[in-house]
Amino acid sequence: MKNRQSESGFVIISALVILVAMTYVLVSSININMTDLKISNNVESKKLLRLSAEQAVEQVLNDVVAFSTPATQTIVVNGYSVNVSAAECKRATTVKGYSAVASMTSENTDWSFSATATDTVTGAEVELHQGVKIKLLSDSCL
Repeated sequence: MKNRQSESGFVIISALVILVAMTYVLVSSININMTDLKISNNVESKKLLRLSAEQAVEQVLNDVVAFSTPATQTIVVNGYSVNVSAAECKRATTVKGYSAVASMTSENTDWSFSATATDTVTGAEVELHQGVKIKLLSDSCL
């Protein structure tokens, strides 16, 4: 009789040990999956920030005022605030033989922009530098 009682106690202890081990594996698995989910969300957030910065630069590039009177702009794109620097003319070269009117000459101008998109929730930030070459009337690059 004593032999059977000691065996039934061993079975209960073994079952508890296995249950604790399985719980530990389950909790560890959940933690790993949560970490993977956070990492993928951060990657997606960074991509969306970069795309928002690119879209803001494209909006500025489509406005001729950005080149005639350059100014820093803040644009909201996809819910993110994007600061676009004033266009900076890097170089201008005269285009020979382009205009039929002698007083209207053209220049190939090289411009530089930078845009910084910030996610206020996570604090993530993306900085983008963009260059563009545009043919404008002479003396547009000051």
